Amino acid sequence: MKALKDLGVVIDGVRQPRPDEREEHGRKGIWTAKQCAQFLAHIADDRLYAAWVLVVVCGLRRGEVAGLKWSKIDLDHKILHVHWQRAVASGEVEGGVVEKAPKGKSKRSILFGSALGTVLSEHQRRQQKEMAEAGLLYKELGYVFCKEDGTPYHPKYFTDRFRALCSRGGRTGDSCCMTGATRPRPLVLTMECRDTRCRSVWGTRGRG
Repeated sequence: MKALKDLGVVIDGVRQPRPDEREEHGRKGIWTAKQCAQFLAHIADDRLYAAWVLVVVCGLRRGEVAGLKWSKIDLDHKILHVHWQRAVASGEVEGGVVEKAPKGKSKRSILFGSALGTVLSEHQRRQQKEMAEAGLLYKELGYVFCKEDGTPYHPKYFTDRFRALCSRGGRTGDSCCMTGATRPRPLVLTMECRDTRCRSVWGTRGRG
């Protein structure tokens, strides 16, 4: 709307949202800080809760979540390096997935605070317990978010699971980058709450 206004273009019946409306409803496809907090509180018992925190607070896409490894997370210095992803592949590729570096500026490092560090540490302890219970059947491949036997998820699993959690919480999960790499990244219901208050709740210190 601002761009149209700057160009002197006026469309009858269409106006810029008022500040109170933006606070309550957010922009299309983007949750407000309050909605983000409600969603995370509602799914706190989910096995992949830490993944959804990274999605909401740090803006990770589904392929980045699927490809994230512990070697790229420094829990002591609270740095997460988004340097790898699992992407759905076209053509005849075994498993239908390829692993590769994110494109362009998508390759980044993220500083996070103590609250998010606690979430990741708890997830790591739970995973180590699963590893011990599985014994020799566990495939230690280093993925942060994987199945109970250590094998990685297909990226689409995160889309389907996210939608299911949204439905359980009365939210919609259609407009988010979890639905596929071809969707515009700014649709942040997803996975990237840009509201600084939402970030402050989780103790993030910024994003690289």
